[in-house]
Amino acid sequence: MFEKEPHLQRLWSIIRLLPTALFFWVTLGLTACYAWDRYKVDDGERDFPMISHMGAYPPQSCFFTLILCLAAFFLFVIVLIQHRLVLLNLLNKDQLTEQESCLGWIKSRFNILNDVSFLAGVLCAFFLSVVGSFQTQNLSDWHRAGFVGFIVLGFIYLVLLSVLTFSSAHYWLKWGRVALTILLALNLIAFVPVKKVAYSQFDQNGTSNSTGRHSEWKDTDGGYKPYFIAAMIEFVAMVLFLVLIWSLQFDFWKSFDDICDTKRRQENDQGANGYNGMEADQRLLDEEIDGVPLDTLAEPEG
Repeated sequence: MFEKEPHLQRLWSIIRLLPTALFFWVTLGLTACYAWDRYKVDDGERDFPMISHMGAYPPQSCFFTLILCLAAFFLFVIVLIQHRLVLLNLLNKDQLTEQESCLGWIKSRFNILNDVSFLAGVLCAFFLSVVGSFQTQNLSDWHRAGFVGFIVLGFIYLVLLSVLTFSSAHYWLKWGRVALTILLALNLIAFVPVKKVAYSQFDQNGTSNSTGRHSEWKDTDGGYKPYFIAAMIEFVAMVLFLVLIWSLQFDFWKSFDDICDTKRRQENDQGANGYNGMEADQRLLDEEIDGVPLDTLAEPEG
């Protein structure tokens, strides 16, 4: 397929780099937003803001929207491709080992799990665009709903991803995904109570800024210590999520090589058989003609 259609090969060679592109795009973009917030906006009065608070005000809010909306598009395409690759793996009867094939009910339900993971991934990408489009300072309820939807559905997608790719991934990759998913779960569990304590202390002890907004949290405000811890937990969770999505890069590379090897093997098998397609039809026609006298094929004169 790729040998005969080189434009598909060039297209896939670009598309398969999307996990890496997403990783570096979000990392560099949020680093730029952090630098702007840290040195240009609050004059260094807080060491490490939460990700949402970095994009609360212009001009960094404009970059924040651009970064997350484009990242949501990248994520949607990655989820779509991974869904199709899992289907291709399910079509391969040799995908499961002899020991795993005893659990036939798992394989019979992989299609359902794959569809559920696809739905969770698409909705995760949608809620990520909601987080970027509705800033915490302007529409906090929409922003909060988008954040919760992104976290919950993103975690569900990553869990299902680890399950669906466990039998096909390399040893270190599949167990690495399991370990990172567990760490992500622990981070999310710790993030909720720490953030709640920080917001509670902020509201009870007052604030040094004139607006009293959480997005303008300073190191002199109440609850800043748990706020800093929550921000660090959120940052670690974001890194774990990006690394897990970036790990799909290995699946994309492997699938590209497998498709090329399968196509090359099919072409070799067809060449070994001698004829195919129109050549087989022509050979059959020649054999029929050879079996009939030539004078019976000629039209009678007069």
